[in-house]
Amino acid sequence: MMKQRLETLLQDLENKEEKLGRPISLVAVSKFYSLEKIEESIGYGVKAIGENKAQEFLEKAESLLGKVQLHFIGHVQRNKVRQILPYVDLIHSVDSLRLLKEIQKQAKRLNKIQEILLQVNIAKEEQKYGFLVEELDEALAVVDKSTNVKVVGMMMMAPFSEDPEEVRVYFKEMSVLFDLYKEKHYNNVDMGILSMGMSGDYEVAIEEGSTMVRIGSAIYKEEE
Repeated sequence: MMKQRLETLLQDLENKEEKLGRPISLVAVSKFYSLEKIEESIGYGVKAIGENKAQEFLEKAESLLGKVQLHFIGHVQRNKVRQILPYVDLIHSVDSLRLLKEIQKQAKRLNKIQEILLQVNIAKEEQKYGFLVEELDEALAVVDKSTNVKVVGMMMMAPFSEDPEEVRVYFKEMSVLFDLYKEKHYNNVDMGILSMGMSGDYEVAIEEGSTMVRIGSAIYKEEE
């Protein structure tokens, strides 16, 4: 039952918060799942949902506005920014200067301060989106001069692995980088969120410093 799965997961995250002495929040990854299932999960304690396709996000956003935080966690096409910005609370996946500038432009049009995370390609995977470590200073210099964008943290996706221990090194590296940037001073930047870890590897991600996990199948999947 979803209720039991969510209760177990939320209790586990609460226990980890107490043990580690830092907040850990859950984003329920609701892609592929119906509005009905999402609303059921909200009833059981989900506070934020994450979608990774603009079309699905837009189909659900109107109905969910005001009931739950709406996060966008997938690659954002620049031509979709104008459509999703009126609804989105947090964009996890800002992965290029061009996208950053488009978000600034559209947020200004809406007279909105848009909160974002910078997606970092920590493992330098060619098939993954994200800023390389050496590109972060330039991105933050753009944010520093922006009027309608606020960076509230960073996000990463670990390389795919059956064994979460194999990707621990990337979580560790990301956590060190995040701590380094927390000490730097830019306008419009408040590094509070480190979004890393999914259904298969969130426990390792939390051990290495994650403050926000993105979990879908462990909440919404149906039993075989």
